Amino acid sequence: FISLTEKYFNNIVDLKTLIEILKIWSYRFEDKYILEQTILNPYPDDLG
Repeated sequence: FISLTEKYFNNIVDLKTLIEILKIWSYRFEDKYILEQTILNPYPDDLG
């Protein structure tokens, strides 16, 4: 993950990639706090 953040700062990887990895890890480790963050779910499920 650290290498990906470095690539993000060098404009090689986009922010969406980092967010998706955080989301996958949050599901894997059942981290409810992270999953409830607005950056991972900017819109309510009802809008989808």
